[in-house]
Amino acid sequence: MSCRDLFCVFESLDGSLTPAFAQALAIARAQKAYLTSVAIARTVSPPGSAFSSGVVAGALGSANERVRHAAAEAARAADDAARLAGVNHATDVHEGTMAQSSLWIARRARAADLTVVDRPSSMLEARQAFFEDALFASGRPVLVASPGHVSERVGRIALAWDGSQVAARALGDALATFPDVRHADIIVVSGEKDLSHAVPGVEIARHLARRDIAANVIDVAAASRNAARTLDDAARAAGADVLVMGGFGHSRLREFVLGGVTRELTQTAGLPLLLSH
Repeated sequence: MSCRDLFCVFESLDGSLTPAFAQALAIARAQKAYLTSVAIARTVSPPGSAFSSGVVAGALGSANERVRHAAAEAARAADDAARLAGVNHATDVHEGTMAQSSLWIARRARAADLTVVDRPSSMLEARQAFFEDALFASGRPVLVASPGHVSERVGRIALAWDGSQVAARALGDALATFPDVRHADIIVVSGEKDLSHAVPGVEIARHLARRDIAANVIDVAAASRNAARTLDDAARAAGADVLVMGGFGHSRLREFVLGGVTRELTQTAGLPLLLSH
């Protein structure tokens, strides 16, 4: 198996391409996958009040028009870049409010092997909503692009392992997505949670060895640093192309609240981050 149908969604406010597209294009080129990229034109609906002024409506209309223009420019740039790279590609623009766009992304992501999104920088921006809906509502793996690192042919992964169901799912998705993986570093962080009843990393190493994947277990202590920083540092030190982990979260009033490690890594990881839920 491999990633043959790739979906990339990004928002550009100035018409330029983002790290998510660069990462998606690299994977599509390496795996000869079909890439669908969609530029989000996030619009704002005018107030429904009869007391709202024409000035406000006019300002919102102008802002929405600028957003549409930037998305159209980014879509054209994506099409040109894919053509130059020799990648089979379709591009489009999706227009809607943040809530409408998030819902659409989650539904569209269900019809792809992998969805690539940009890294959010805070919990309050649109990228965070796009990422969360793609992860928790699609049932498919999500790759969060890193602004400073593009991985093309993924041969080595770092797995954040805590013995959980979502970590096992993430490993399976990573192996299905990246067929060239031949090395895996299983990173176990002690001192962050109780792992006494978890499936030990050595069992996962044996499982991978039966798939002809060289695996080793890296035990690291969170110590004074938090678990997210510890995982990121260990993955980069091991020379991994991608960091793989389960997307932890819990439901609150039908919405998902990210766990602390997941939240921090999605905003700070130095490597592309593959998550499954």
